[in-house]
Amino acid sequence: MSPNNTRNEFRQLLKAENIDAIFRINPVGRIYGVTFIDHNDGIVANGSVLGKEF
Repeated sequence: MSPNNTRNEFRQLLKAENIDAIFRINPVGRIYGVTFIDHNDGIVANGSVLGKEF
């Protein structure tokens, strides 16, 4: 995710590749986790499995 992209822009870029991103956000608005759903390959992966940069 480029620092120039918003969360929604990032989601739209992934959606174009048939991938959904579900963000987990704490009550103060900080993202603490993300799950990626790849509809092409039938894969669901937590960002922590992919690495901290995700």
